[in-house]
Amino acid sequence: MCLSEAREFLNLLFRKVQGEQCLTLTAIHPDRDRASPSRHIPVGNAALDNVLEQLLVTNSEHGYGAYFGVATRRVGLSRWQRGGVSEVVNLPALFVDIDREPREALADLKRFPVLPSVVVFSGFGIHAYWLLKEPLKENVGRTNQLLSALARRLHGDSLTVAQCMRLPSSYNTKPQRHHTLCQVNVWRPDVTYEVAEFAQLLPVPTPSPRKQTPTQFSVASAPTVNSALIAAVADSFRERGYRRRESWLNGPCPFSHRHKRGDVHRSFGFNTATGYGYCFVCGTILLRDLCGALGFQPAYYGGLLAASTA
Repeated sequence: MCLSEAREFLNLLFRKVQGEQCLTLTAIHPDRDRASPSRHIPVGNAALDNVLEQLLVTNSEHGYGAYFGVATRRVGLSRWQRGGVSEVVNLPALFVDIDREPREALADLKRFPVLPSVVVFSGFGIHAYWLLKEPLKENVGRTNQLLSALARRLHGDSLTVAQCMRLPSSYNTKPQRHHTLCQVNVWRPDVTYEVAEFAQLLPVPTPSPRKQTPTQFSVASAPTVNSALIAAVADSFRERGYRRRESWLNGPCPFSHRHKRGDVHRSFGFNTATGYGYCFVCGTILLRDLCGALGFQPAYYGGLLAASTA
């Protein structure tokens, strides 16, 4: 075991987390028939080294797996509470658990357009982490949706924001793992991301069909969104410094003033193919609402819908 390496990993992961919240460390026996004690250490507390050392000894000498909560938990949890979704405070990184042969899993990661900041060999597969420029503080439901999309894309396990992961520098104590060591394989501490850079993983929202009688419209003549207006809105976002990734432009939400606690991180993506926006706080945002926020008059570009060619 290596206390310094485990500490360095946790310090990197939680370096931007501030305020009253706790880092959670848990010992879980592979038989799953024994109690799993947890320790909840306030962020920045000097007791972390002592608790880490105890956990690693329990791991190496008594066969318990050593785990940590990727998200911080609220203050006040007991020794026998690990902390679920309702206790989560901040998520400093997106993550995935790919329980497949490491060489195969790494090949998938190299083809993924957003390279991870840290990759850990877990004793069989790999754990990958994408450090966020600012920890996610709200909308657990949408964050879980994003973690699920990330897992589907990389053929990983379905995880939630409350997940506990195996601690680097600890032993994988599952019987079939033969006490192999969890080791950091990729270490890029300066590579951080805006959460909106992962918007392309989520399904592109589509407008609900309008009810029409057969005499009003045929399927071929159903209205479509005005491409000239979409292009103009996209140009406006580019001029504001929004970054392009595939068909998305990522940057701050135009409605960030509605977010809680004055949140202004880059949580928003504009899809240049559909004209819809998606914010991890606000959800789907319609083109007409984006026009209002940006000061656009749709009529100047021919209206919200494309002119009929019939």
